[in-house]
Amino acid sequence: MAMVFTIVEAARDWINHNVTPDTPDEEKPQDQAEEEPSDFSDLLSSPVDPEVTDSRNTGGRWNFVIGLVGKPSAGKSTFFNAAMAQNQARTAAHPFTTIEPNFGIAYFSVPCPCAKMDHRCEAAYGHNYKGERLVPVLLKDVAGLVPGAADGKGRGNRFLNDLLDADVLIHIIDASGQTDENGEETTGYDPTKDVRWLNIEIHRWIYDNIMNKWESIVKRPLKLLDMFTGYHASRSTIQSAFTAAGIDTRRLVETLPGWDSNVLPKLVTEFIRIRFPMVLGLNKSDRPEAENNIQRIQEAYPNAATMPMSALSECKLQELQKENLLHYRYGEPSFLTDDEYLRPLSSTTVEQLDRIQNNVLAKFGSTNVHNALNLAVSLKSPTFAFPVQDLDTLMSLDHRQKGEVPGVLKDCIVLRPGTTVGHLHTVLVHALELLKGTFVRAETVGATEGYTMFVKSDHFNADEITGSFFIRYHGVWRASPNVHVSCTVENVARGKPASQSSTDGSNNADLAVDGEKGTSVPEGQCTLTNAETGPWWQVDLGRDWPVSTVRVLNRGDCCGRLLQNFEVRIKGEWQSWESSEICGTPYDQKPANGQSITVDCRRPIVGRHVRIQLPERSDTDVLSVCEVEVFPGLGCPAGYVVHGGICYKPNETPMTHADAQATCQEDGGTLAMPRHRHTNQFLTDTAIREDTQSDYWIGLSNQNESWAWRDGNLLCGFRGWGAGMPSTSNSCAVLRLDGNWKDEPCEATAKFFCQVQTAVDLATVGYQPYGGAFLSAFLIETTFEEAKVACDQFGGGRLAQPTTKEFNDRLMSVAGEASADGSFWIGLKMYEDFWSWSDGTPSETSYSSWAPGEPSGEGCVTTTPAGEWSVKDCDETAFYVCQIGK
Repeated sequence: MAMVFTIVEAARDWINHNVTPDTPDEEKPQDQAEEEPSDFSDLLSSPVDPEVTDSRNTGGRWNFVIGLVGKPSAGKSTFFNAAMAQNQARTAAHPFTTIEPNFGIAYFSVPCPCAKMDHRCEAAYGHNYKGERLVPVLLKDVAGLVPGAADGKGRGNRFLNDLLDADVLIHIIDASGQTDENGEETTGYDPTKDVRWLNIEIHRWIYDNIMNKWESIVKRPLKLLDMFTGYHASRSTIQSAFTAAGIDTRRLVETLPGWDSNVLPKLVTEFIRIRFPMVLGLNKSDRPEAENNIQRIQEAYPNAATMPMSALSECKLQELQKENLLHYRYGEPSFLTDDEYLRPLSSTTVEQLDRIQNNVLAKFGSTNVHNALNLAVSLKSPTFAFPVQDLDTLMSLDHRQKGEVPGVLKDCIVLRPGTTVGHLHTVLVHALELLKGTFVRAETVGATEGYTMFVKSDHFNADEITGSFFIRYHGVWRASPNVHVSCTVENVARGKPASQSSTDGSNNADLAVDGEKGTSVPEGQCTLTNAETGPWWQVDLGRDWPVSTVRVLNRGDCCGRLLQNFEVRIKGEWQSWESSEICGTPYDQKPANGQSITVDCRRPIVGRHVRIQLPERSDTDVLSVCEVEVFPGLGCPAGYVVHGGICYKPNETPMTHADAQATCQEDGGTLAMPRHRHTNQFLTDTAIREDTQSDYWIGLSNQNESWAWRDGNLLCGFRGWGAGMPSTSNSCAVLRLDGNWKDEPCEATAKFFCQVQTAVDLATVGYQPYGGAFLSAFLIETTFEEAKVACDQFGGGRLAQPTTKEFNDRLMSVAGEASADGSFWIGLKMYEDFWSWSDGTPSETSYSSWAPGEPSGEGCVTTTPAGEWSVKDCDETAFYVCQIGK
């Protein structure tokens, strides 16, 4: 297999040249000594440094999301429809046309490698009128914001929360000044006010969330770092925001209690600038009043990336083109009406087109809807890869398994900054299933220079490449039978008690679990033992965990070779270290200074204590580690994802029901059996991400006139049949993309889901069985949402849902064993004036365990030591109980 790897610096240059954002100087307004900055113009900036644009993780495929924000009636839904080239969002001249977020696929463009070829390539989504390749991007349009949203006005913070998964924002502004801040019709309104109040609302949204927990943050300053992760920000993004605000995170515990009133507002401002870069989309720019307002906005916010545009004109041109009244392609600077094959234009339409030509196309060069998307993407600077199977023909990888025909340079993969060839190989093998086998090396040929070089998976960084590169992968092209152990996001060692064989000076064992990534021993950032024989460091995880991966950060100031030949050992509470298990194999390389070393256990090892141990070589060995991270996992085969304690995998090759079952059995499993609503929803969501049209076999069939699962159990309890189903006998069931089941002849072909058991028995890691589910109490104080995430990250579980008295009694038994007087989150919360469980199902009215006087208002629910339920502010903290299964 081979591929063309194009890192389009040319695309970035093109976007900046054609849709240039205002490039600001380095100066920033001084923050005022008040709780919020008086000038929020520094939230608006030119493209963010690619080194800090990673909002989720470093490297890998990037499903880019653009969020549309703005007040009602500014034209957001019109822009959404124009960008989508179809009317999917309702539009009307009154506030809150959009109540729930609209999602859709729009397209931005980048230079295509085929520009240097004699003929146009077969791009999957085509080219624009300039021959640039169209690349899909997810567009998210949420309901209009109004001033005071952070205080609950309009639709309140709910709209702000809808933007958490956005990579970049486009603020749609009514540049004509004909709607006020609430979206009501008016005249002479100053739209610079919209820029200011929306920036204030976003700032308040984050600032207030932090201040609501400030008392506990002052007690535990490092908690401030974790607060920002709730906005889908990576550690590197958070660290960059602190650095930009002039805050040394290594001294946070010491300095935070003495902060004056302008430090936190400045930090939030820098975080928003990096995490949510924004384009000002100056809509309705064809109106007479818009010209002065555009100038006013650009003068008031000189650092902002702005784009004058007319979304309504774009919609009108697309509409007339569909009606065969003119020739026009999305984003073109002109249209054509002089063609004998076109239908005649009415006088009204001619007048409309004259206005569009004179007030939009002639003035701005296009409607600028497409250019606004290009500008938004440029603020985060993704990179791009074009996989092919032949370096001479540039034919794409084989799509036959997906029912598609290969083509020349068909595919373009959007990648995050920092992506290596190894990352890309993982994407092609697992996410896209276009390759198989293990990566060994890559042979790269410069598209213009013509030189050849060989690289390893971690030696080729996309950000270091300019121009086009042809790459041939060398490896073993077969499916790997090895078990892939997935890690949770949570590092379960952070903040836990640590110890070591001896301590040199103040470099104590706790420095390796403080969450900091400093690598200097002299600066007190790493542990250090005395010179001795076989020094060790260890951490008590507080409970048994199935440890799958351990990551060790080596010192960076010097002497990295001293960590050579270390072992990672794991043991249970009453087990001796002599009988402990070794995770992976001893690391026998000389690790580089300041680098992390990841040790894969190959299979999860259940234990409570993790030790880093040097062999007994001499009495002069010293051990130093700067950070040790421990990640648990249940252990799923390659390509499977865990949910509810079971591993699931979609298979995209259509087969009969019997052949699909046989394929699943090859992995030691069976066709998936969604016996419960939450599992059915999980499979549905997974299917939608994989495919937008196909049905999927599940392990349910009509056997002897009765519907039964593949394990022989009859269908009972949850039933996901669609209306009028099942309609026939002697048939099998498919899961449709609407979440409903349908019966089909078993000889038909369809894609399918497999399920296999995890490599770890939940009962061995502190989970107690109850009625087909497993429960475990965690003595970690978190907010409700943090608890939800924690349960999901380990085993695909959820907060416990005690829907019967027996279940509630069992839950209280589990919680009571952990803490006799603690309160524990359960998965019950007030959603839109009704109580609902955290998996989305309404709470049952037949059973509740409310304490006297409860429910006392809106919020989330905790248990009391007496087993009763009490309402608590969702942002307060409590212990929690997780449930896996059923």
